[in-house]
Amino acid sequence: MDIELSLKLSRPGETKDDYAVIWTTEQFGKWSIGRIEFLPEAAGSDQWSWAVNLPVPIPLSCKRREASLAEAQAAFRKAWETLLPTLTE
Repeated sequence: MDIELSLKLSRPGETKDDYAVIWTTEQFGKWSIGRIEFLPEAAGSDQWSWAVNLPVPIPLSCKRREASLAEAQAAFRKAWETLLPTLTE
């Protein structure tokens, strides 16, 4: 399944490390499906928080912290690819 995900600044001008995750489909257009943000106050090395945010119950596996933006993006994609088929059945 080819899934197009992109990042868009959540609050342009206020912070540079807070992103909405946008899912783009030919059938449904663009949808904000989650968030990735840097948490400087977080202890340890896992300061990039990510979560799938939908108006349905979401498994705990769809919310985590990672050490880098790239790792957060990869983990978000994996979670979304796992969750999406369960939403369309």
